[in-house]
Amino acid sequence: MDKLDIFVENSKYAIIFDRRMPSGLAGLCVDDTILINEANNRKKQLQTLAEEIAHQETTVGDIAKQATIEQRQQEIRARRMAVRSLVTLDDLIAYNALGIDSIYEAAELSDVTVDFLQNALESYREKRGDIFTYKGFIFNLTHGLEIHRLR
Repeated sequence: MDKLDIFVENSKYAIIFDRRMPSGLAGLCVDDTILINEANNRKKQLQTLAEEIAHQETTVGDIAKQATIEQRQQEIRARRMAVRSLVTLDDLIAYNALGIDSIYEAAELSDVTVDFLQNALESYREKRGDIFTYKGFIFNLTHGLEIHRLR
């Protein structure tokens, strides 16, 4: 069971994987149902599902056209929530305990693409700064992924 299976199993929303979706559309929320484009690979499906769940939790109305500042802000909020749900600081600490400090290996363990992991790190930098402490660890995200236990 991978992370996608776990997200599907634990979701309070109905999730439908549909191969008939247009190739440019990765996912879509319709009421309490999330449609995921089955033609995409599992990493893309997971990333899309996380974002669509975030939209279900945070978005009001149809924001597909991104016509207003408020709609764009809702999109950004959902993306931040999605990346933080799939790449948590606790995950990064666990990877560090395994001796992993490469964003490539961390992305693989998180079942996400390197770009998605980099978006998660950027989200944490925006929220906490380049260097911050969390649960007895110091994170330095200035040039990638560097984590040390505080003494």
